[in-house]
Amino acid sequence: MTVISATGVGEVASWDENAKHGLLTSYFLKAIDGEADKGKTGNNNQQIELEEVKKYLELEVPYMARRLYGREQHPQISGNSTSVISTYVD
Repeated sequence: MTVISATGVGEVASWDENAKHGLLTSYFLKAIDGEADKGKTGNNNQQIELEEVKKYLELEVPYMARRLYGREQHPQISGNSTSVISTYVD
């Protein structure tokens, strides 16, 4: 089982005004669309593993929450780190 939560204890989940849903959702959708597999968070094998999603969300969401809203938001992700969440064609 995989569990993804938008925030840590005592934090507030941020809203993405442009996308009209939560900040975590915005970056989760980017992650499974291939962004988590690229750059410093992935291995560029066209498979999105949970560990890549976790690294991507832990990098992007806190940064954007601080930048846009001046607050802390740390997604919580647990599950089998090698689970393939999605695949994509580049």
